[in-house]
Amino acid sequence: MPKLSEPAANYRKIITYLLTAGLIVLTCILLNFSRMVKDAESRWQRFFYDVRQTLPIQLARQPYPIYLVELDDRSLPENSCRSPISNQWISGILQDISDHQPASVGLNIILQESSPAIDNELAVTIDSLNNVILLDHPQLAVPGLFKSAAKSWGSMIYKSNSAGDVQYTCSHPKKNNCLGMSAAQTDKLFFKEILTALIPGFDHASLPEDNGWLKLFFQHTSSSLRQPHSAKPWTTLSASDLKTIAKGALAENALFLVGTNFSGLYPTYRLPVSHSAAQPSIDAHLRVTDLELAALVLDMALSNTFIETVPLGSIILALLLLMACIAVLSWNSTSFVHFWLSLLFVILWNLGAALGFALYLLEIPCILPSLSLLIFSIYCLRYQQVSAKLESFELKYQLEKERFNGLVDRFHSHSVFNALEHIRYLVRKKDADVDRYILDYSTLLLDDLRHHPQQWYPLREQWDYTINYLELQNLKLGNRIELRYNSSPAAATQMENVRLPWKLFFPLAENAFKYTKALVDSEKSAHPFIRIEMTIERSLVNFCISNSFSELLSVPGSRQGIANLKKRLSLMFPDKNWKLEQLEIDSEWHTILEVPLNQDLANTN
Repeated sequence: MPKLSEPAANYRKIITYLLTAGLIVLTCILLNFSRMVKDAESRWQRFFYDVRQTLPIQLARQPYPIYLVELDDRSLPENSCRSPISNQWISGILQDISDHQPASVGLNIILQESSPAIDNELAVTIDSLNNVILLDHPQLAVPGLFKSAAKSWGSMIYKSNSAGDVQYTCSHPKKNNCLGMSAAQTDKLFFKEILTALIPGFDHASLPEDNGWLKLFFQHTSSSLRQPHSAKPWTTLSASDLKTIAKGALAENALFLVGTNFSGLYPTYRLPVSHSAAQPSIDAHLRVTDLELAALVLDMALSNTFIETVPLGSIILALLLLMACIAVLSWNSTSFVHFWLSLLFVILWNLGAALGFALYLLEIPCILPSLSLLIFSIYCLRYQQVSAKLESFELKYQLEKERFNGLVDRFHSHSVFNALEHIRYLVRKKDADVDRYILDYSTLLLDDLRHHPQQWYPLREQWDYTINYLELQNLKLGNRIELRYNSSPAAATQMENVRLPWKLFFPLAENAFKYTKALVDSEKSAHPFIRIEMTIERSLVNFCISNSFSELLSVPGSRQGIANLKKRLSLMFPDKNWKLEQLEIDSEWHTILEVPLNQDLANTN
């Protein structure tokens, strides 16, 4: 593939980065609606809970008093069974709770008994308290007798990820997305009905939502949820402790949540909330009861510690900014700097996501988009590397081809025959220039053999080679061409230090001699000449060659010398400016070549 010019190469880079950025945006949008991606990000999100636990974060409010009353084995009446639980016993527990003047009571377990009198007794107790809210299960509905007696009722609808961990509870029961694991639709939600009872004029719309689901924030491990002495935002009591606690010992206008916690039912009727390989259990999942889950949601709502999702537009903008930083910092790089920059940005991006969650409870859906950024960045890097290698191979091929063609022309039997014939002619004439001709011709052959077009040589050698070639050709014509060479003082002093590609000026000198020789052979010019001037200014080498010219003459040749020179200049100077101009003024042909002075040799040698 031919080497592109600098503007074209820059356009190609810009298009590559724009396409990459477009793919990232498209990837983010598509992945935002992917259930599999959301599930993966939900499972990955739990690691941020551990980050938050390591930070000394204090809530700015006093936690609302929540008491979890457990119906456990030690609180059961003597000779009573776990199921069905006696409604008469539950009625007594509700009366004990009423002594502590609760603001609201959330009751989990109610089953209809065979005795209507006992059921009526419990219904009367619920009706008299006027603050009992029942937890209704879509699969196991609370009997209508108790619903009509209670102040309100509602369901707990939740959904889990593919690992079985509960991640969301429903915040809008009217939405189809909230059906979750329930078999029937519900009109009310348990925790919202409690909030309405606790806070007059509670606005349901104040809760954050994500398609009707409220993402949970498990700020405590399962052990702290189960162990009574661990720190948690609510106090856990056994039902048997209610009679021993003096009136006034518990906070007034508190929230009481009543439910079962029988040890034998633990692995079957508890909900997985977070996965922990370090916590041994039957299925390696940490579990809570329905009421613990409800207490967790209520504590989040009362303390306003919800997990908020960063808008997708902000995520896309941040990823585009990261892409722009990588593009700017690696614009002229084809090394693994591009890869390491991408990897560093992905690490910082994920670290920022973890800190954003830990400090501000911001959920940043960034895993797969950031990975796509890394993948596309590596793709761009590899594309640039492969392109650079192909361009390098093309450069070597073109230069080797030019060197081969030059050597073939130099050692072609016809060229060698002409040179030997001219030497024989000078010897027979006993011309004094024969030694000079042999010396100049052998010098040209030696220079062609030991110099390589891919390497860079001092400007002095380039200058001497060009002058030697013109004088040798002029000698064959009997010195009928006027040759003039001039270099500025700055160029003369820097010829040994400045390096340029081999035979960079030779095609211009060869072209000038070819057209001047045509004038000499046709005898249409009285004073044929070739003049060369070279200067070094503003970090540029300026080579100007002028020769006699006539449009009436037809000069045979392939006319590819200047075209090949332009191609070679674009190969040897891909990232710097060069200029080659040709113009005719008053029967004189002028060619001006400007090349950069300080070219990085490491990229070309």
